Amino acid sequence: MACPRSMEFGTKVNIESVGVRICEDRGSAITEGHIDVYVNSLSVAQSFGRKNLKVEILGGN
Repeated sequence: MACPRSMEFGTKVNIESVGVRICEDRGSAITEGHIDVYVNSLSVAQSFGRKNLKVEILGGN
């Protein structure tokens, strides 16, 4: 998962309807309040699309 600079690498989050993911990357297009979730293929990414989902920060490392 790519996350904004305000989140430390290793931060775990629980994303509504996605599950637990870990901040492991940064992206120049990832701004505060946004994250980018990795999926296995372009078709999965296109069908998932952009969504506004609830995210619970679970903590670090």
